Amino acid sequence: IERLNDAIRNEKNQLEQLLSEENEVKKTLEFLAQNKHNITGNLAQIREDIVSLCKSSTEEIPFVAELIKVDNKSFETAIEKLLHQFGQQLIVPEKYSNQVKKYIEQNQIEGYVSILIYNGFTSLDELKTELQSQHLVHQLQFKSESIYSKWIQDLIEQNFSFYCTTEQLESQNCLLENGMIYLENGNFIQDNRTEFTKKEQFILGWENIEKTNVFYHDLKEVKSKIEEVQSHLTQLHSNVSEQEKKKENIFNLQHSFEQFNEIDASEIEQEWHNKQRLIDAISSENNSTEHLQNELKRIQDELNELSQKEIN
Repeated sequence: IERLNDAIRNEKNQLEQLLSEENEVKKTLEFLAQNKHNITGNLAQIREDIVSLCKSSTEEIPFVAELIKVDNKSFETAIEKLLHQFGQQLIVPEKYSNQVKKYIEQNQIEGYVSILIYNGFTSLDELKTELQSQHLVHQLQFKSESIYSKWIQDLIEQNFSFYCTTEQLESQNCLLENGMIYLENGNFIQDNRTEFTKKEQFILGWENIEKTNVFYHDLKEVKSKIEEVQSHLTQLHSNVSEQEKKKENIFNLQHSFEQFNEIDASEIEQEWHNKQRLIDAISSENNSTEHLQNELKRIQDELNELSQKEIN
């Protein structure tokens, strides 16, 4: 029973964790349903606070990630990892910079927060050299209706000048499909942290339909695990009840004989032999008196009773 109770405690702990996970997934789905972007949690709350403080909007104060969408799905995971921290930056127009600075200074912000101040931007596209089709910017779409899109594209060209290729190119910054980064100076980087490879953690894009579908799939899996654990718990409780019933029956059986003396089989056997010798003696004397016949019958009856006791 103790082993069963240990198993029940373990299953209850697992069930508690799964129910907590289910609750978090439901909260995320609720948030995604109310908002179009992919960044959730603490960062999203900080943006809401800043938007409210500045009496602005999410269009005027967007995350960089909301202005970028991966066009080449073969490189989606690699690009998500490469631009993850850059995409988490919050764009704030210069006119709100002092308000936002005070907000950050006066509040105990948990986690990572990066503010990208926008002072206006003049595109110099006509003066630029045309980039090859393998360049990172050509694997992306930029939200054309945003005033920041050209600026963000320019920042990526300057700070993330990578070529998306299937193998390393000499003297070039290269990004491979598996996320491997080769730098033109000969250095290389491999980042296999799972938090950047799960679709639940992807943040790029101005729509969250794909991310919502991923979380719905996660919710289905969590519910299935919860049902499995609950079923197992029910079976364990049933096993415990069965074992406790057996234990009770054994206890009752043991205590039902407390008022009886222990039976000494050797004494019964000795008495049986004595009676048998007496029968033999009486029979050999061939005494036909009624008294002796009655005595013989009585002794035979006693002998039968003793035999029955020995059998039992």
